[in-house]
Amino acid sequence: MFFGMVGLGLMSVVGALLVFAWPSVEAAPKPVLITIAAEDVPAAGDDPVRVAEGRFFLVHLWPEEGTHEFHGIGGEGGLLALSWRDPHRGCTVVWRADFFFEGERGWFRNPCHGETYTKAGVRVFGPAPRSLDSFALKVEADGDIVVNTTRPTPGADDNPTRAVPYFGP
Repeated sequence: MFFGMVGLGLMSVVGALLVFAWPSVEAAPKPVLITIAAEDVPAAGDDPVRVAEGRFFLVHLWPEEGTHEFHGIGGEGGLLALSWRDPHRGCTVVWRADFFFEGERGWFRNPCHGETYTKAGVRVFGPAPRSLDSFALKVEADGDIVVNTTRPTPGADDNPTRAVPYFGP
């Protein structure tokens, strides 16, 4: 009986390892190029749009928007595709239009650890090692936006200068 229980225990462990090594359900591949129709692009100054398919926010900045007094790096305005994955522990960052912080309303917030980011994804508070990562984007002739989610660019204080000019369709 003892050897039967040991054998059953070993079979359970081996079975669990096999199930782990060869999962029966394949994860859907993450899309690489995401197209956003011109009519879905936010107007300059509007709240960021969450794009679930690519796991990013599409942000349309005014010139100098998205900076912070401690960083002071402003851009010419335009579109940014910001990863919604927090660089600290990978939690999903959310846009909080109602959140009031340091005299301004509207910030990206990490509900897990409290990191706070400007509209351009510049880190201003919390333990994250850097600002939100961004994805390369291209404006098509018809006003559509194509975002390449293959390889994010690590976030930095210069995020606002990465914005791509956008004038609509």
